[in-house]
Amino acid sequence: MLTNTEEQLKREIIQLRDKLNNQQEERQEILNQFELVIVETTFDLRIANSYGAVDKIFKAAIKNFERAENLLKIVYKVTKNSRGLEDGESKPFDEMDYLEDTLNKFVEGRRKELTLRVVGENEDGEIFLLIWKLKRLERSLMHYFKTIPTNAIIKASNEKHNKEIKAISEQAYQIYDNVSDGIIILDLEQKIKFLNQSIKDNIILRQSKLLRNSDFENRYFKDIFITGTIDEIKSRVDANKRVIYTKTPDSYNAAISNIDFLFKVNPIFNEKKELTNLLILVTPNKEVTLTVNDKKLELSKLIQIIRVLSQEKNQHKQRIAELENNQQWLMNNSKQSSDVIKYLNSLITYFPTPISVQNQKDNTFAIVNKAFEKLFNVKKENSLGKTHYDILDKDTVKLIETKAASELNNSQISVINSKEITIKQTLFYDMSGNKQILRVYCNNNNQI
Repeated sequence: MLTNTEEQLKREIIQLRDKLNNQQEERQEILNQFELVIVETTFDLRIANSYGAVDKIFKAAIKNFERAENLLKIVYKVTKNSRGLEDGESKPFDEMDYLEDTLNKFVEGRRKELTLRVVGENEDGEIFLLIWKLKRLERSLMHYFKTIPTNAIIKASNEKHNKEIKAISEQAYQIYDNVSDGIIILDLEQKIKFLNQSIKDNIILRQSKLLRNSDFENRYFKDIFITGTIDEIKSRVDANKRVIYTKTPDSYNAAISNIDFLFKVNPIFNEKKELTNLLILVTPNKEVTLTVNDKKLELSKLIQIIRVLSQEKNQHKQRIAELENNQQWLMNNSKQSSDVIKYLNSLITYFPTPISVQNQKDNTFAIVNKAFEKLFNVKKENSLGKTHYDILDKDTVKLIETKAASELNNSQISVINSKEITIKQTLFYDMSGNKQILRVYCNNNNQI
């Protein structure tokens, strides 16, 4: 028969057991709720105990897990990846350490903790990020696992690239809008990719005021001619086709609302020398002053884009870098975006009129195109980062200095004339909100 003391001890043991069971159930519920897994292993990574959402995180290797096999091999099977990064590291995939080597160093060393990040791909082809934290105990290792689904990260990455492209496009097109010559950019099907404000004001509106707010993007080149005859429009389209076929510049005249315009058609190539677009400059044949776009640059819109980009960069920087360093598929996405950016830059590089962009703060050149190099007999690599004092002749410098940069107003074009050269200049804002000076040069003796 149990004594009172023994009965009391038994009750206390039962209460303690129930309390521990309740705590384990609560812990298990919390771990499941947040999809966390805790695993205890020996130093050779044999599973001893596990808690939490094992069936979710290790679903692809659940049988191996139940058989208490080697934890590293289970991670291999779940992620289909044998490499990873330590917390804070950033390396290309082919320079990453193998997980086995990293774990061996940890086990054999004296570090108390280690956090690894491994990109995985599940059975449905969806990408995820596995966070794996290890803690050294006296006789065992504790492992803490958490997965982060990356659909949202991929979406954020795509949005980031798209917004970068959009911002660069807007900057390039703002430059074109501040050039008084008409500018049309076509693809190889002669679909309109861009019209600057001068074309809208001087070509389209001269024909019909009803088209003031019309969107011509992705419409065909022939659609901007409302008053021309069928034969006239066909001859212009055919002239563009010849440039596509011969890959050499050409020009033709077109009368629009009793004004003769000269259309200079220029082929645009990418870095592989492949034809990508036609860039058409439109100027009046006679001394007619084209209406210049004096609309204010939408600085607030640019700043808003910059702010959004900055917020996304801070929020997703680590995860996006993770994926970009680990998975080739996302790098392909980056390459596509990079190709678009190169295309936009090539439009400026091969623009047939000499163009330069200088930082207003220190007058250093940020952009010079090939026509600028030809006009002033300078090389791009010797121009960027230099000022006009460093690379241009004294007469041109003196001409530029007749209108101080500090006197320039946003979107208002200032014209400086001499016998040899005409310079049109204005201010605009780059993607960082910094003031830039755009200058367009015309050699009066031999117009480029």
